[in-house]
Amino acid sequence: MIESATNWNALQSLVQDGRAGNAVDPELFASFTVNDLLELDAWAGVSEGTAEHEPDHLQLQEYMRRSLRVIDELMLIGLQPDKAVFWFRNFPISELNNKTPMMLLADDQTTAVIAKLNSVFKTHGDTLGKCWELMRQDTVWLEEDLIQRVRMYDAFEAARLCGIAMSGQSEFLLARHLGHLGTMFYFMRHRRTCFPVYQFAATGPKPIVKRVLQFLAPYRSGWEVALWFSASNGWLNGRTPEELMDSHPRLVIDAAKQDIAEIAGL
Repeated sequence: MIESATNWNALQSLVQDGRAGNAVDPELFASFTVNDLLELDAWAGVSEGTAEHEPDHLQLQEYMRRSLRVIDELMLIGLQPDKAVFWFRNFPISELNNKTPMMLLADDQTTAVIAKLNSVFKTHGDTLGKCWELMRQDTVWLEEDLIQRVRMYDAFEAARLCGIAMSGQSEFLLARHLGHLGTMFYFMRHRRTCFPVYQFAATGPKPIVKRVLQFLAPYRSGWEVALWFSASNGWLNGRTPEELMDSHPRLVIDAAKQDIAEIAGL
């Protein structure tokens, strides 16, 4: 995120602005929710530089207000502000292709998102809330562990390896371009773009990555795909997809298909 956001009163002030239909400050909003203003542009579905140069842009403002409405709902349910923001970014909504609220709100699925959050966090009471908190802690731990274990390229290194012109793009927008190719994946970590190195051969992404992404990408974030590759998999007799992607690619592709079979109706 842009800076350490410890003044949660400022978040409450943002929520009030959103409720009242006032203009929301993109920089302050980003300090709580994303890595930088360029990432905010991407999530809101507006062109690069909009948050910085056109802060009153209608589509940008609508996205931020929807987001604040969802964060406000999580706090009304009883979550502390930091946890509300965490679940806004990370809660997978199974009925909506396991996408997170942050991913869904550019298309204005606010009502469906809030209904699902209430059904999970509110209806089931404090016991489930404690379970979700343990999951949140596990997620943070898994992210730390993955970064420690797996070597990463940034977007510039990945583009250079693939022979793709960088043409003066920012790191985040370059990463988004590479991700849209459907041949590789990445996730964000403290304003850094992380492309796991194991997905690349000497001249670019391994062909198996594209095949796996055809199954996983519609339903899993880049972070979830990275974790899937590195985690023990029951369809692979406890081995990880990362271990077997070169020697047994067919098995890994089948495991990816099985992972989303119920969601996709396969």
